[in-house]
Amino acid sequence: MNLDFRSFELSLDALTVQNLLRRAFPDVDSSTEFSIEALNWKYRKASVEGTCFIGAIGDDPVSFYGVLSRNYISGNESNSVGLVVDVLSVPELQGKGVFTQTGKYSLTSLERTPITSVIGFPIRPEVLPGHLKIGWKVKFKLPVYFYPIGRNEPKGFTEYVSKLAILSWSFALKVLRLRRGVRADVFTVDDFVVEDEVLNFYRSQYQDGSVILEKNFKFLNWRLNRPNAGYVCFALRDPEIVACAICRVMNIKGFKTLVVVDIDAQTASFSKNLADSIIDYAVHEKVSLISFCTSKTNIKRLGLLHLGFIRSRLHFDVITRDINDNAVEFTEMNSRITWLDSDTI
Repeated sequence: MNLDFRSFELSLDALTVQNLLRRAFPDVDSSTEFSIEALNWKYRKASVEGTCFIGAIGDDPVSFYGVLSRNYISGNESNSVGLVVDVLSVPELQGKGVFTQTGKYSLTSLERTPITSVIGFPIRPEVLPGHLKIGWKVKFKLPVYFYPIGRNEPKGFTEYVSKLAILSWSFALKVLRLRRGVRADVFTVDDFVVEDEVLNFYRSQYQDGSVILEKNFKFLNWRLNRPNAGYVCFALRDPEIVACAICRVMNIKGFKTLVVVDIDAQTASFSKNLADSIIDYAVHEKVSLISFCTSKTNIKRLGLLHLGFIRSRLHFDVITRDINDNAVEFTEMNSRITWLDSDTI
């Protein structure tokens, strides 16, 4: 079957995409993830740039391909990379080529935009074959790491036993923690994104040749104002800012978790010192676990394994596809991808 495609326009198509998302992902809490407020936050810029597409059969919309442009620094140059999100076909047409046809059209259309390559972190494994059919490649994995806190308030015997086990684990790791008397400053989002020292710190990280998400005021102000999400930010000084982190408390797999959305530092020593303050904050917030998602190379660079973070069985695949000859090359060794690179947490 042949589909008709058009560019997504937020002012005209928000309700259409909301309905498509609800049909394709009935297990997701649509009141928050697919609210009009959330769609306005996510797609306002993409709608203007014309990087998202709706596929239809006649007058019936049946597919969507969302691409959010953001800048990555590579070799001291800024490159436009598209984050592919919310790709879908309606359930009754899955397995009939709709997903593949939509992907081909959308990626070909991106050749007319400044986007040089696309990246994705598919949550649902069933969509991966459809991506691979149209030229995507699996580059490497992003494991999820955990650190025990065990200060949550249990709601039953099973949770109580789990808390005791995690708490005992946490006490055993205390010997690895740093106590240098230097504590990180805690910021609200509004103060963090306008702090010149914070922005100077992020700019200083572009010098080592890694492929790094550009964390300027415009991006941080957008990303950290995600509807239905609250963030707390940390910065360590020595005497200028030498490490920053962004965190969020949420439920993961039934555990109250302090998610480290992003952390970066000039050295592993500064990173571990900053993490020590984050652990204290997690204890204060009475969470069960701290979690962090990044590559094996990046967590080693940050030194967090030596602090007691352990790799879980959870992971996400990093997939990419070139759009033109100037595409950014993402590898496990050269990337500092964290949850901040996604749109989901």
